[in-house]
Amino acid sequence: MEYVRLTGSEKMYGSKALLYAEMELLDSIKHIRNYKKLRIKEIKLKTELKKTVKDVKTKLSELDKALPKNHSHKSAKSEKAKKAEETYNKKRKDLQSEIDEIQRKLQRLSS
Repeated sequence: MEYVRLTGSEKMYGSKALLYAEMELLDSIKHIRNYKKLRIKEIKLKTELKKTVKDVKTKLSELDKALPKNHSHKSAKSEKAKKAEETYNKKRKDLQSEIDEIQRKLQRLSS
């Protein structure tokens, strides 16, 4: 069996390194435990939120069933939507015609 002789400074350095390693290991364990605790808290809050959202959704559906229906309002919306779509299409055609005109001018200049 072979032995290695260490000086006092080498012993001190080795002891410090070992203690720092132990301290970092314990610090890591502390962080892991804190993470687990926060993760459990997060899961509990998520389930509570999901339950609350489900309750609100059922209450909204009950309220929707209880409120009277207004059919004329739907047709007004569709008329507004049609007008908006026509305006959009008209603007789009105007833009396309301007783009076509600019392309023709560029072609004339290129020739």
